[in-house]
Amino acid sequence: MGRKVGYARVSTGKQDTDMQLKLLKEAGCEIIFQDIGISGKKKSRPEFDKCLAFLEAGDQLIVYKMDRFGRGIVFVADLVEKLLARGVIFKSLTESFDMSTPVGKLMFNIMASFAQFERENTVQRIKDGLDAAKARGKKLGRRKTYADISSVEEGKLLGMSDRQIYRRLKNASR
Repeated sequence: MGRKVGYARVSTGKQDTDMQLKLLKEAGCEIIFQDIGISGKKKSRPEFDKCLAFLEAGDQLIVYKMDRFGRGIVFVADLVEKLLARGVIFKSLTESFDMSTPVGKLMFNIMASFAQFERENTVQRIKDGLDAAKARGKKLGRRKTYADISSVEEGKLLGMSDRQIYRRLKNASR
């Protein structure tokens, strides 16, 4: 039996992989690759790519949950097929399936479909929330900053006093 290799991922830098790492270690993963702040929609991810290159025939690639591996059903299904062709076993700790059987492959495809469905619903809810906020007059995005302002004359061109410009520059640097 080959090595147990783990892969963990979170979409934002505000999240952490602690729970995933704990469970992957409990599952016997000797080596764990992790991407932080990278969407599962991206087909190329720095640590993910290293992980795929590292795997050899007989190894097991273990993830906490299938959506940590990837989002799109076609991408995930193709990748799992390529891993199987290389002799690498894919395992998800949350969704249990044996990819060496037809039933296991069916269950995998069903779970991948649900993961994609869940992601698309989340994206739609976020879009709806942003649209509702805009409709209420909420300004979205980052605050404007004024860089490279070096003279009072430029401040007058912006329609602001020196004091307003300096205050905004000070707030922008926080």
